[in-house]
Amino acid sequence: MQTADGRRRPEEGTRLPMTYLRKSWNRDANGATADQPMRLEWLADGERIVIRAFRQWVSGRDQAEAAWNEIAGAYGGRSGRAVMAALILLVERLRDSARRRIRHHSRCCPCLAADEIRLLDLIGAAGAGRIRHAQAYAADLLGREVEAGNAFAETLAVAEAARTLAQAMAPAMEGMAPRNGARIATVDDATRPVGRLH
Repeated sequence: MQTADGRRRPEEGTRLPMTYLRKSWNRDANGATADQPMRLEWLADGERIVIRAFRQWVSGRDQAEAAWNEIAGAYGGRSGRAVMAALILLVERLRDSARRRIRHHSRCCPCLAADEIRLLDLIGAAGAGRIRHAQAYAADLLGREVEAGNAFAETLAVAEAARTLAQAMAPAMEGMAPRNGARIATVDDATRPVGRLH
């Protein structure tokens, strides 16, 4: 059966294929929705610096200089060295203890991955002195249970490294507190500790 404009009309009782429609009903304080990722430009300055430097550092040796330039541009040489050393320590602790892939976007992507948000929450909680909360964020990032075996020591080491970074970044820590919301479920993938989304 055809319509007046020549298109084929479905037969009576047949089902049309469903299409996925993105609906934006619930917006958070930043304007993000459940189907819209959080964006880098919505972050406080200190958070943007951490994410950019983290992305550049884990991208490989060729990006290490870019990570240093990001931090030195914000903190200067002397303070920047302490921040860079603390960031390297945190990344090494994450790499040593991760039981799943920690996902991040490429260095120029304006979106944030869920693990990047977890990282900011970890640093914010540790910087506020809430080590137990920081351990919970670390456990989520690592794909571990806080109380399981030596995971307590590993999550504590990651939380302490995050606190060291937060203390080194103290001037830019304004507005860097954990976001209150449900934890995002982790995906077990231990093939590579750090992985890029796009």
